Amino acid sequence: MRKRFEYLRPASVEEACELKSRYGVAARFLAGGTDLVHDWRRGLVAFDYCIDLTFIPRLDAFEWDEQRVRIGPLAKLATVAAAGNEPGLPGFLGSGAGRMGTPQIRNLATVGGNICHASPCADMAVMLTAIDGEARLQSSHGSRSLPLREFFKGVNETGVADDELLTEVLAPVPAARTAASYQRATRTSVDLAQASAAVCLSTDDGATVNRARIAIGACAPVPVRSDAAEEILVGLDLNDPDRERIDLAAARAEWETSPICDIRGSDDYRREVSRVLVRRAVDDCLAKLAGVAAAV
Repeated sequence: MRKRFEYLRPASVEEACELKSRYGVAARFLAGGTDLVHDWRRGLVAFDYCIDLTFIPRLDAFEWDEQRVRIGPLAKLATVAAAGNEPGLPGFLGSGAGRMGTPQIRNLATVGGNICHASPCADMAVMLTAIDGEARLQSSHGSRSLPLREFFKGVNETGVADDELLTEVLAPVPAARTAASYQRATRTSVDLAQASAAVCLSTDDGATVNRARIAIGACAPVPVRSDAAEEILVGLDLNDPDRERIDLAAARAEWETSPICDIRGSDDYRREVSRVLVRRAVDDCLAKLAGVAAAV
């Protein structure tokens, strides 16, 4: 049976934080509602107060400059997807967002909701982790930053305290020439990911990789980053890449996963496909850095 709740509509971040501090775990923030409302209707969650964030100005921003990308927690996936043809990190995030769900879902779902729900197969969580995203959190007591790599603690669990609100996600734009790629495996084009991989490669000299980031999703309770796999790719020749080295990096990243077996796929399948997706993402980045159109 669904429990009734009181609807609250703050006009500022400060007011929202004050309400959350007052009501604590009895209150839930509402952004797009695609997860929260669905779970409430099924009786999976219950709360006494619903704090609607959608009337707070500027929380839906998606903007960037030469130094960083800034995403407000209420930025719709459709808004991010519209940047799919932009160069650099905005285009990377846009191309990934454009493959999430249906157009109807993308017009409702928000970036903040996608990462704060902390589903293991959340696409934005993997992409933002791979580009060293950082969450800005605010409460009635002050604000703090939390790297996305430390943001996720488990299935539907984050490092956000009960009285904190996610106010923005920031990602630095590397000074070096950079390419990023997001790959996902699904049963259908609009289904949740069975496995996913995001790779970000940078080059200072235009000849070799000097910085690498790899994140795998849907293959562990949280997005998986592998420092060892990233280090393997540093020094890789852009014009004549060593295939064995790429395979080794993909295998090392896959080694750190711990997938489950469920209706969407077996653990063995997820391990194998995660390795394939890392290789594909690396190849896509190399093609972009070499100035060659990536294969579809």
